[in-house]
Amino acid sequence: MELAVTNEQKSASLDLIHNQYSKRGYSPPLSLEDHDQWITFIAAENSGQVIGTISVRPDTIHGLFADETYQDHLNELRQQGNRLSEFGRLALRPVACNRHILSELFYLAYLYLRTQCNCSMGVLEINPRHAKYYEKKLGLYRIGPLRHCTRVSAPSVLMSADFPFLEGRVKKQGYFLETAWAFLSTHHINIQESRNF
Repeated sequence: MELAVTNEQKSASLDLIHNQYSKRGYSPPLSLEDHDQWITFIAAENSGQVIGTISVRPDTIHGLFADETYQDHLNELRQQGNRLSEFGRLALRPVACNRHILSELFYLAYLYLRTQCNCSMGVLEINPRHAKYYEKKLGLYRIGPLRHCTRVSAPSVLMSADFPFLEGRVKKQGYFLETAWAFLSTHHINIQESRNF
């Protein structure tokens, strides 16, 4: 797993997103300039081919992309004292679907948001067809009603990733934590702070 920092890595992530989303009829805006608004993680095989990607954003004064569809729900969460973030642009090649790529990418992104951006909660917009899968696979839960996401021209529901809950799941996966600490260290991220999350 790597943090996508070069244009080549970001382009490979965009290509995977485009290929997988277009198969499902989604049409998100995809450009390097747009992609730079996200922090992107990728998983690659030994050959270098990117087989998984996920992107995240901490909340800012400009809000989250999810505000376009769920601003009322997100403002309520902010008023409750949550430090929000969002997950998005998740895509996997078929070869990665039966492995742990999804959960490891998601948990690595969570660790980054929790330890480096001081976020306490993550949200993501999901097609309702996939909501049950994310509930079972990642421990997410639905917090917003069915609406239409204009960014991808598809129906969506708002789901939440509760970070204290995710912490318990991640700590049970010792094999993954060692990989995560190695990743954080490689990218010169404060590993001591991260180990004490």
